[in-house]
Amino acid sequence: MTRKSSTCAICENSNLASICTVCVNYRVNSYGTNLTTLKSRRDSLYSKLSEVLVAKICACSSVCATQTLPSANCLFF
Repeated sequence: MTRKSSTCAICENSNLASICTVCVNYRVNSYGTNLTTLKSRRDSLYSKLSEVLVAKICACSSVCATQTLPSANCLFF
């Protein structure tokens, strides 16, 4: 992990991670915002994937019901 620049001179001059409350709170807020953004992105991608999967299952079940052999795209066989 690369060391990020700090917002104050105290944390900038120390060889440790953020040590003052202002910098720690800033980093926690930043990480929390990033996690919230990533979670919403994950949920939207999961929703899109679920829609595609449901459509494929419905299409496969209707095609497979009319054929004696399953199609190459069918998920059930």
